[in-house]
Amino acid sequence: MKQLERKRNSLSAKIFRSTLLGSVILGLVAMAVGFGLYTYALMQQYISQAFNLSRNAKAIVEKVADAQDLVSETMSIYRSLSDEERSTQGSDEYQSRFEEITRKEEYETIRSVLYDFLESSDVYAVYLAVYDKDTSAMVYIADGEYDENAVSLPGEWSHVEMKGLEKFLNWDGTGRLYDIGNTQDYGWLCTSGVPLYNSNDGVFVLTDVSLANVIAGMNNFVLQYFIAILIVIIVFCCLMTRSFNKKVTKPVNAIAGAAEEYVQDKLENSEQSGHFEKL
Repeated sequence: MKQLERKRNSLSAKIFRSTLLGSVILGLVAMAVGFGLYTYALMQQYISQAFNLSRNAKAIVEKVADAQDLVSETMSIYRSLSDEERSTQGSDEYQSRFEEITRKEEYETIRSVLYDFLESSDVYAVYLAVYDKDTSAMVYIADGEYDENAVSLPGEWSHVEMKGLEKFLNWDGTGRLYDIGNTQDYGWLCTSGVPLYNSNDGVFVLTDVSLANVIAGMNNFVLQYFIAILIVIIVFCCLMTRSFNKKVTKPVNAIAGAAEEYVQDKLENSEQSGHFEKL
């Protein structure tokens, strides 16, 4: 047997390969479990942040402005439109229908409050909106965004799945209210909120968290965890192999060597002895 083959099939090499395989399997299992726990904890963190921000924003809005007239006027105009007219949202004609609302003092006051909460956090959006069951839509009243290219103006709307809509409208006030969904315009979002004035008329202060932040956090976690697991596996395998060589391989090789010398001496009728005594 060639020296390379003997080395490859040696007891030490087999132990190293077995230890490495076991460590890799254990590392992958540990990474999967850790990834799941980290993802769950990260999601809960974002949900809690969004819900608490909505609750705090709601408390301020209720103190500094009367949003009920603003909501009533916006929804009155919205519900008076036909489906065809609603489909033209974003056009100058559509926005002109709600232009008077944007001039109201209450509107700017509410926007200012929502903007302060938006700027002081890393959430995607903070806004006041109404869940309208008749049209399966969420109708914007005021948005904390001041970027003209991103702001949602009064009367603009987004389609909402009935399951998510009923989740908000039927909330009993316990736990944290949120819904996760894939939107056509903004991708995967987690929307959390609380009803304004604790009413059940569908008016909510809402906060959106983009799941892109969650995905970015998960990617960083996987990379760091993989590097850490790889280092631990390499160190563990080296230490285990070194310990096994010292405690098992070397004594076995010494016994094998002594036995080989003993057999050789017997074949040569040599009277030399003490092959095993030195062990």
